[in-house]
Formats: sequence, C-alpha cells, structure tokens
Amino acid sequence: MLNWVNRFNIFCFLDNQEYSFNDSAFECLVAAGCKEGITVKAGNAFEKVKEFSNNKKQWLFGHFGYDLKNETETLNSNNYDGVNFTDMHFFVPQIVLQLTKTQLDIYCDDDNAAEIFHAIQSSSNTIKRSATQKLI
Repeated sequence: MLNWVNRFNIFCFLDNQEYSFNDSAFECLVAAGCKEGITVKAGNAFEKVKEFSNNKKQWLFGHFGYDLKNETETLNSNNYDGVNFTDMHFFVPQIVLQLTKTQLDIYCDDDNAAEIFHAIQSSSNTIKRSATQKLI
C-alpha cells in the first residue's frame, strides 16, 4: 500500500503495529489525496479545526504541531524550527483504505474501488529510487 499511496501529494498512513486490542478496528488505515484541507497557525487553531470538522462530517486526518502547547498551557517558546512544519493541518481524503486481518475496505466518492484495489495489487513490492534521489 505504501508504494501505491506515494503517488499522492498528501497522505496519512496509520499502522497499529499488530498491537493486541480486545476488538481491533484495523491493522492499518490509509488516507490518500485531499478533497479539502485546513492549515492553521497556533493562536486559535483548535477552534478553527473544530469548525472545519463540524462542517465536514467525513473522515478527517492530520497533525498537531509542537507549538500548539502554547494554546493549552501557559507556556511559550521561540525555538528555531528548521523543519517548518505547520502548527496544524487536517484534510478530508479522497480515498480511505481500512485494512483488517481479513479484508481491505476502500472508501471513495466515485465507483472506482475495484480500480484502486487493482492498482494497489499492481504496485511494486519494493521502493525504487534513482541514483539522484536522497532518502531522508
């Protein structure tokens, strides 16, 4: 699935690492593509993403950045950020894959789940890179 999903500019891959839950909902969850997204700086970020979420009522994936601690605690830091990761970004994916031990569920707006499944199966089992690409 990772080889298939890397064609998207934005995706989220969540893996439970075979953690033993009483009732595991999934082994991994993949959100691919972005129908709509929100990027927010620290300040009133939680309120903004809550508004965004309340209006969508769909799958929502994203991340919280470190500096959001300043909204929840009486803390402040101005450390150098060499990564320039946004404080908060959430997106409504075009495609969601939910893998359990026995099946793969594909959620998408159009009727191309069979095409997506075939594309995943056809993806290479190894990641290919050119000599000029750097692995981080």
